Amino acid sequence: MTDSTFMHELNDGAGATVDARLVPLIKFLNRLNVTTESTYIDAHMVTVTFFGEYPTMADLLFKHFKEMFGHIDGVRLEMSWRSKRFLGSVWVPLSSLDEVSSRIGIWLEMLRK
Repeated sequence: MTDSTFMHELNDGAGATVDARLVPLIKFLNRLNVTTESTYIDAHMVTVTFFGEYPTMADLLFKHFKEMFGHIDGVRLEMSWRSKRFLGSVWVPLSSLDEVSSRIGIWLEMLRK
């Protein structure tokens, strides 16, 4: 059994319970002008889906994320159109979750300076 935590900032303030291992990644994504829609985690893979404006999503996924961790085996980046909005999805092997979260966090700190 894994630890979970309640994140008040999700679902437009209504909050949601998420696997505690995903909290850093979700917090970092939500600071990048996108909104987390859903998460999924199993024994091998993590999936985070988020939505936002097209230019933001395309730049984030295919410029920054691809450069930061697109080379990690098993990572997959995707953007789609569903329910009248752009969705971005990041699939990360569970074994690489900390590395991916760390890279995004470091990049956010660099953007703030």
